[in-house]
Amino acid sequence: MNRIFIALIVAVAVTGCGAPDQAAETADKTQAAEAGHEGEAGHAEGEAGHEEEAPGELDIDAERISRAGIQTEAAGPAEIRQTLSLFGTITVDPARTRDVAARFPGLVKSVRVNLGDRVAAGATLATVESNDSLQVYAVTAPIAGTVTARNTNPGETAGDTPIFTITDLSSVTAELSAFPADRVKLRSGQIVRILTSEGELTAEGKINQIAPVGSSDNQSVAVRVPLANRDGRWATGLFVTGEVAVATSKAALTIPQSALQDIEGKPSVFVKTEHGFRTQPVKIGRNDGVRVEVQEGLAAGDVIATANSFALKAEQGKGEAEHEH
Repeated sequence: MNRIFIALIVAVAVTGCGAPDQAAETADKTQAAEAGHEGEAGHAEGEAGHEEEAPGELDIDAERISRAGIQTEAAGPAEIRQTLSLFGTITVDPARTRDVAARFPGLVKSVRVNLGDRVAAGATLATVESNDSLQVYAVTAPIAGTVTARNTNPGETAGDTPIFTITDLSSVTAELSAFPADRVKLRSGQIVRILTSEGELTAEGKINQIAPVGSSDNQSVAVRVPLANRDGRWATGLFVTGEVAVATSKAALTIPQSALQDIEGKPSVFVKTEHGFRTQPVKIGRNDGVRVEVQEGLAAGDVIATANSFALKAEQGKGEAEHEH
């Protein structure tokens, strides 16, 4: 305001009393300039008050982290496995399979089950009329399990061959093939990571049998790994790979394989911060498919995102796209 008042005095002094319009015009220009400076100052203050996320920083609260299913773990020492890859299929456990035949030859009167049905131990599978006594008796399931073979229909004759097969599929076997060069590295009790061809199913088990007799066709021996299967996800016939841990070695700093993400062409992890996560490139070493050795980029105790860390990568990509617009 002082500058405006002085400008008016100067204008009057220069132009004299007969030029009030020029004085007013000069004052208006000075006021407009003043207002422009104040507007720029206010805009600068607004910019300073708005804090943007630094590159690689993700501001994400605990509720969103939990909702996305993101888990965390501290980086630290662990054993890295040296593995041997074997290939095979999921098969039934021979000890959990029963063939069911009629006790006495006769005419099959009824069949109560279909292929794939689950039955309890003692459940009636079919009824048969004995040729000798003409009495109708029940053919029952010797164990609880799934009907994996049905070889009869009503009106047919039941003899001494199996008419049903019942299999307990709550446990299955990964049957892998090992060739002579690999056979010497194997022994019962070794840990094996079983995974399907696309890696969508994984499980761990231990070798419980190495067949003493090999195949004359390809000179391989069968290596069997039992797997729990109560949820039925391991269907028989699936092709699988078995990663056998034949040796282990210590690594000073490791992270889970699931923590690694490729960001801008570099292996990276998301490190937990006070307000969320930050992106951290890392240099990696040995990798057994479960644990990864970290050579540079992290320190022991750093907390990183593990399970569902891809959700953070997606969040980061979304934030970068919004920033570009």
